[in-house]
Amino acid sequence: MSRPLTRGDLLGQNSVRVWSVGSSSEGAMRTAAEYRKHAEECQAMAKRAKTAEEREMISNMAATWRTLADQRERLLEKRAEEKQQKQEA
Repeated sequence: MSRPLTRGDLLGQNSVRVWSVGSSSEGAMRTAAEYRKHAEECQAMAKRAKTAEEREMISNMAATWRTLADQRERLLEKRAEEKQQKQEA
């Protein structure tokens, strides 16, 4: 049985990537572009995964980041539409 994939395997021994979706100095909401960047990073990690199980898990993470990006874009569009409607009223 092969050992589980480690963060070092994915990112290199001296690299650490921490994603924060919570609070920050700019607020808790991130941009869709940030979410899409995380998705791309996950896809790159999935390509380096050693097992099909690890590749699937990381690919699912990428899909989740893309879903979050889509949801964020829709939320911003909705807010813009609501703002426009208020201005027209």
